[in-house]
Amino acid sequence: MMPDVYEIYDFEYNPNSEVVYVEAEVEDAVQSYPATRYEPEQWTHGRCSTSFMWNIDEDGPVNKKNIAKYLETYEPDWILVPFDNSEDAIDSFDSVNTYRTVFSYWN
Repeated sequence: MMPDVYEIYDFEYNPNSEVVYVEAEVEDAVQSYPATRYEPEQWTHGRCSTSFMWNIDEDGPVNKKNIAKYLETYEPDWILVPFDNSEDAIDSFDSVNTYRTVFSYWN
C-alpha cells in the first residue's frame, strides 16, 4: 500500500541529471506508539524526502501539481527527515499553534 502524500513542502530539479528531490509530509512515516500485547503499533505522518528521475517529455514540467500526480502512481523510498533540535529551531517553535493542533487532534 502506497502512503498518502499530504503536502509537498519543497522540491528541486537538476536538469543535468534529470533528478527531482522532494520533501513532503508522508502518511505512516513515524511510529508514534509501539505495539503492546493487545494493540498493534501506531504510526503517524512525518516529513520525508526522496529523489527520482524526471523525464520532462513524458512527465511534463516540474511543479507541485505534476509531482503530486506522479507520486500517486510511483512508490518511492521515503526517508524520514531528521528532527531539528537546534537552538534556532527551538526558539522559532510556535508552541501556541502546535498546542492547538495537538489539542484539536485528540479532541
